[in-house]
Amino acid sequence: MSDAWLRALVAFPFGLVVGSFMTVVVARVPAGESLVRPRSRCPSCGTPIRNRDNVPLFGWVLLRGRCRACSAPISPVYPIVELTTAAVFAAAFAVADDPWVAVMLAAFLSLMPAITVIDVRHRIVPNRLMYPALVAFPAFVLVAAAAGADVDVVRAAIGFAAFGGGLLLVALVSGGMGMGDVKLAAVEGVVLGALGLRYVAVAAGAADVAVAALAKRAPPTRTPARTGPSRARTIRSSRASSSCWPTAPASSASRRPSRPTTTSTSRPPRSSAASWSRSTGSAVPSAPPAAPSAFRR
Repeated sequence: MSDAWLRALVAFPFGLVVGSFMTVVVARVPAGESLVRPRSRCPSCGTPIRNRDNVPLFGWVLLRGRCRACSAPISPVYPIVELTTAAVFAAAFAVADDPWVAVMLAAFLSLMPAITVIDVRHRIVPNRLMYPALVAFPAFVLVAAAAGADVDVVRAAIGFAAFGGGLLLVALVSGGMGMGDVKLAAVEGVVLGALGLRYVAVAAGAADVAVAALAKRAPPTRTPARTGPSRARTIRSSRASSSCWPTAPASSASRRPSRPTTTSTSRPPRSSAASWSRSTGSAVPSAPPAAPSAFRR
């Protein structure tokens, strides 16, 4: 067995422990809760998880993904984060011969699964992770360089300015990128720049591809104007779905028939009727009822 595989096997259990802590980060950092207290508990019933059930990865498998107290399902995100963190932790120690470099890479890569889950769920890159990282990684590079590790402080500073500053300009110009992404890029620039500027160039290229893909998928801000046959079809459909009344106003004669007029033979004028009543002493004949209107409004 080679030394790389041996280092990976030794680092894998430590990666599981770090991954178990990262599941706490995923659950509590977006909610603003403490990472220390209270102890781990069931997200459904709130029952504290026993020590034997809190073993990274194996506890979830032995419980078959359910709480021992209430039998509520436990999300598979927890073992996935633990396993992924352990894998990248072991890979960092497998590829790096220098222990300082291995520790720096393992710590940096261990943040990625947790940040990915938080970003997918809440669309944020939390400052509670980025601000400590912006302080811890440059300080670690300074200490490692002083200890004789294979890292370069100047290249780390260039990576910080190039990658972080580049994405800062993109965020300010486009407005489609959050400042959490800029802080994460600055941390990446420090870590990758300390190992070599070529790694920063590769990361910057990947970021450019991602930004371009997101820009293509973004919906247009304005609706394109419709002309020609498309506009004609829209007008016809809008007319067909409108009211049953014609567009042009109809004349009063077509909408409401005129009231039939009465002749003088059916009803005498008021004055002659009154004189006729006084002269003959007969009752005044009642007038015929008016014809009902065709439409009432």
